[in-house]
Amino acid sequence: MATLLVSAALLFGTSEGCKDPPPPAPAPSASIAAPQPSAAPPVKEADTAIVIGERQTFHSSILGEDRTILVHTPASYKKGKAAYPVLYLLDGDENFHHTTGITAFLSERGRAPEMIVIGVASTADGRERDLTPTVLKDHPGGGGAGKFLSFLKDELRPHVEGAYRTQPFRILVGHSHGALFALHALTTAPDTFNAYIAMSPSLPWDDETLLHGAEKAFASHPDLQAFLYLTTGNEGGKMLEDVTSFAAILKARAPKGLEWSFKHMDQETHMSLPHRSTYDGLELLFKGWEAPAEIATAKALEAHYEGLSKKLHFEVKLTEELLNNFAFNNYMKHHDEAMAAFKLSVELHPDSAGAYYLLGQAYGDAGQTDLAKANLEIAVRKATETSDPALAEMKEKLARVSQPKAK
Repeated sequence: MATLLVSAALLFGTSEGCKDPPPPAPAPSASIAAPQPSAAPPVKEADTAIVIGERQTFHSSILGEDRTILVHTPASYKKGKAAYPVLYLLDGDENFHHTTGITAFLSERGRAPEMIVIGVASTADGRERDLTPTVLKDHPGGGGAGKFLSFLKDELRPHVEGAYRTQPFRILVGHSHGALFALHALTTAPDTFNAYIAMSPSLPWDDETLLHGAEKAFASHPDLQAFLYLTTGNEGGKMLEDVTSFAAILKARAPKGLEWSFKHMDQETHMSLPHRSTYDGLELLFKGWEAPAEIATAKALEAHYEGLSKKLHFEVKLTEELLNNFAFNNYMKHHDEAMAAFKLSVELHPDSAGAYYLLGQAYGDAGQTDLAKANLEIAVRKATETSDPALAEMKEKLARVSQPKAK
């Protein structure tokens, strides 16, 4: 397999009209002192490429040809051992850039998990063949959706799950013919993916064959467990009529385990629809990833994410950042709940020096010197092992707590 690193500029060109400033850096933790600005002039760093993914050549025995895939791994991928959901993006060559930006934006703001994005590029003469389920009369170019689905399920998916750290949660995103394919996958082999985002599906294809077979398809999969976000733009005509009819079938006949939503985005054109649909669909799919503000106890916070894990069928872990934010927000008014969050952070992240440090600080503030000292000693030991940049501060705090009280 040939692999080539590509930068955003090389893959997609540049846009002089899109120069928004970067988002502000997150506020420093309340427990770690922020670095003071230096009086020295800034040092200009060497120019580096901004890399958003890899272009890979993948040979398919099922399709009998080489296929191009684009692979994006999240920023944290190389820094740890976490596993990630995978988003499979049809027409990946067209939509890879903005889709990876959406997944990064949502995850950085706590609205969705970080994800691996696999963009499946279309071939110059095979898009219609791959993405349509039937052959039109006097038009032999289509009808290869079944074979293409086998390629995704039996070749590409095993390759991705063997080469990368993945959660057992797969999302399929398709637009136009790609959305028609997504609905074909949902109605014929729904367990191939856990979630589907279908944007302006070409349901008029072949006298609306898929639309007319949808009711029977849903009846044949009564135990279906999946998510579907269906959209259309300001297209009118048969495109709007057919997708509205499909939504009516969903309302009447969708299996109980299919969580679905349909939105007519009448301010979007057929070609502008993918960006907004992908953003809204992922945000809806991962609703609850950001803890609701009304959660008032550490126990309720833990229960919320246990419920989300059950819904998504993979473990959603309470991160240190989330627990720390909860604790700090409750520290003054609900000190017991803040302490419970710090304790839970140590329980869930036993290798973290920071978790022990914050718990030690909290015990110290509460006047429980022995517990404060015990946790701060663990924090210093772990910070020493990992060369934690906050080690000096941790040592200083431990020294203060260890001083005998004046009589």
